[in-house]
Amino acid sequence: MFSCQIACRIPAEEAAVRETQTEPDIAARSEEIDFPFHDLFISHTDKRGVIISGNEVFRRVSGFDWSELVGAPHRLIRHDDMPCGVFQLFWDRLKAGKGVGCYVKNKTKDNRSYWVYAYVTPIADGYVSTRQRPSSDLFEKVREIYAGLRRREREENLTPEASRDALLETLAQAGFANYEDFMACSAVRETTGRIRALGRTLPYEIREAANFATVLRPFRQGIDELERLFTSIHDAPTNIRILAAQLEQNSGPIGIISNNHTTLSQEVVASLADFRRETEAIFDAVNNAVFNVCLARILTEMVEKFETETECAPGLDFASEANILAGAAEVASRQARDHLFRMARQSRRFANATADMKRKASALDVTRIMCKIENARNPDPTGGLGQILDNLEKVQGRIAQRLSAMAKASRTITSDADLFARGRQV
Repeated sequence: MFSCQIACRIPAEEAAVRETQTEPDIAARSEEIDFPFHDLFISHTDKRGVIISGNEVFRRVSGFDWSELVGAPHRLIRHDDMPCGVFQLFWDRLKAGKGVGCYVKNKTKDNRSYWVYAYVTPIADGYVSTRQRPSSDLFEKVREIYAGLRRREREENLTPEASRDALLETLAQAGFANYEDFMACSAVRETTGRIRALGRTLPYEIREAANFATVLRPFRQGIDELERLFTSIHDAPTNIRILAAQLEQNSGPIGIISNNHTTLSQEVVASLADFRRETEAIFDAVNNAVFNVCLARILTEMVEKFETETECAPGLDFASEANILAGAAEVASRQARDHLFRMARQSRRFANATADMKRKASALDVTRIMCKIENARNPDPTGGLGQILDNLEKVQGRIAQRLSAMAKASRTITSDADLFARGRQV
């Protein structure tokens, strides 16, 4: 569909082209065109990215004739402002048999430009791309990211792979764990934005998808905060033992209790790695479910629109193309349901992991209280130990609050995902 290698071949060729451009040419290149929210593009390509068919919206907005589109590589509409790293990421996913969603700036025949949010999904003989007008606040942020990345490609002569890695790094800095996280967030925002712009009521499945995406965010923040909190008290057991040795000559109750606290702390730290894996697993399940819910929605709408098309590519077999779209929509629906069931299963595992962490955190708190009691009983209590115990009380209180919030969110996802997957067709 796109060629990142050609997209990155810039300096000499681009300079030569620009020297021959007239002022009207340059003005046209900078002009962006809008299209109505109800318009949906579709194009069908083979595995090499050569256009097989498309709908009238695709032809009309691009400005090309069917004779120029059919049989041409999809990069015919590629805009020079697009970073090659985006297309590298595109092809990485498609060649792995995965669907992809991203923002794309295209060019028209007369060198104007237009933006789309594109869903591309693999099918038997190639790929189907469905595109809509973007409108969310995330879209504006992506425009800035693309501009900065394209500038780096030119100035640093980045390879497609290096550009892809730079894009992922920039998205991580913006708060996205990986590209699946970004796809889920962007897909649900663009889907809800379009539905509202059209004055329609949000369907049940889209409301739930948006809710899952919202509930999910505290999970990653939660595990990150837990790791920071446990790291902040990592040295506390050692310091308690040192003070206990000074106070009790290594044989008193505080020393014994501090040893228990050390053992429990080590168990908690060991459990954190497993806890993060459970968090990542539910994160992945939710992201995939959300993206496929949105993909299924737009493909289903595209099937309905395609059935009324009268001006598609010449010689197009309408029935065959409609079946291809319907099949892609069904695959997306099935994948969404599968991920929802997986999300519910994983959420139950996560709830168990959270309960285990809460038990260990409670045990830590008990040892802290015992230390505090014994320190108060000592005829010569040490202020240093009291300060350590007071700090432990504050930190362990925050740990308990975070674990309780994560457990509550997990129960919500478990319940809603089960009902959604069993009771609704996506």
